[in-house]
Amino acid sequence: MSVLQSLNFAGIVGLATLSYASYKLATIVLLYTRSSGLPKYLVEDAYAVVTGASDGIGATFADALASYGFNVILHGRNPAKLDAMKASLLAKYGHRKFDTLLAHAEDQNIDFEGLVAPLQDKIVTVLVNNVGGAATPEKYAYLEQKSTEDVDKDLNLNARFPPQFTRAMIPILARSRASLIMNIGSMASLYGAPMLCIYAGSKGFNQSWSKTLGLEMKIQQKGIDVMFVQCGQVQSNVLQGLKGIWVVTTTEFVSGAIGLIGCGNDMVFGSWKHFLLNSLVQCLPLSVQEKFVIDENRRAMEEIKKER
Repeated sequence: MSVLQSLNFAGIVGLATLSYASYKLATIVLLYTRSSGLPKYLVEDAYAVVTGASDGIGATFADALASYGFNVILHGRNPAKLDAMKASLLAKYGHRKFDTLLAHAEDQNIDFEGLVAPLQDKIVTVLVNNVGGAATPEKYAYLEQKSTEDVDKDLNLNARFPPQFTRAMIPILARSRASLIMNIGSMASLYGAPMLCIYAGSKGFNQSWSKTLGLEMKIQQKGIDVMFVQCGQVQSNVLQGLKGIWVVTTTEFVSGAIGLIGCGNDMVFGSWKHFLLNSLVQCLPLSVQEKFVIDENRRAMEEIKKER
């Protein structure tokens, strides 16, 4: 290859890189500065249901939805935490209504029809499937080091509860002219999460069933929109002290996710930082991607150990 050809090739590569970067930046601006489509689902006396709502991302979703004008149903497994969250919301939004649903999402024998029975007389237009994570956080371990019970709990929490609860909720959501199902995912499904492989795999399953569920809703013309929100590192109750350029607060993540409602995409990144991170990582060779994931995972595990 001559010097002139090399210069031409380098120029083409540079132009392509600049065009790609410009496209991604324009996408970020357009997506993350738009007005939310959430008001579409806000009718008189409307309720939103948030799973895993006693703290972290779920609690922030509950607060944000109440601020928009929704009554909120809080799901969780700890009655004391749920009652405290309900009391906090009532003190802040006394003109709204708040109720709770108690269920251990990692349990195998949940009566889902019985769980949603108290909602049959309510106008529910939003469901946020937020519950998930490591069912036994004290046992972050490689797969062969986990017990059968640990694996089953992780699968029940992350891969079984969300679709089963959603299945029971669909007839209630379908009674309204327009409803929304928002499924919270994890970038672990895209790049892996060592010592959390069941969690990462379950989130990959969640993305697939969310996509397919959205198609089913369109075929049946139920008026139920389905969106999947990818989540990167967030300062939650598990990772309160985690810091870094790609780490966001629960408020930043939830605000971004709500702002993306109605954007026309069925899969989004709740934070523009996570969108940008994903775009950058996709440009890296596989070996560099894997090193980045391993280093970030190790950093998060060390932070968890410090906080215990």
